[in-house]
Amino acid sequence: MTHTEPRPGEAFRAWAEPHEDSVVVHAVGELDLASSKAFEDELRGALGTEASAVVVDLSKVTFMDSTGLRALLTVTELSSANGGRLGIRRELTGAVQRTLEVTGTAEKLPFVD
Repeated sequence: MTHTEPRPGEAFRAWAEPHEDSVVVHAVGELDLASSKAFEDELRGALGTEASAVVVDLSKVTFMDSTGLRALLTVTELSSANGGRLGIRRELTGAVQRTLEVTGTAEKLPFVD
């Protein structure tokens, strides 16, 4: 089994992976009430490293509810208060894009190319 899919019985998986002098946090599956805490913890852990940047990859998130969005916004605020090292890849699934559009929160997030 690879990191690109949740483990059997899991609907979501997140992990941090070093990449040169940065860290990429990958998320796969359904980002919701059951998984948002683990996602936020993974992001906080990545921000706690000495990496020059923390990049979030949501390209394989199939669903995101308000708790997943709250986790993302909370960590974005934390990052902004501590040097602004967090960036979110623009490659988003339709489900994530819709959540951001419906809530009007896209402009509050630090997207990177």
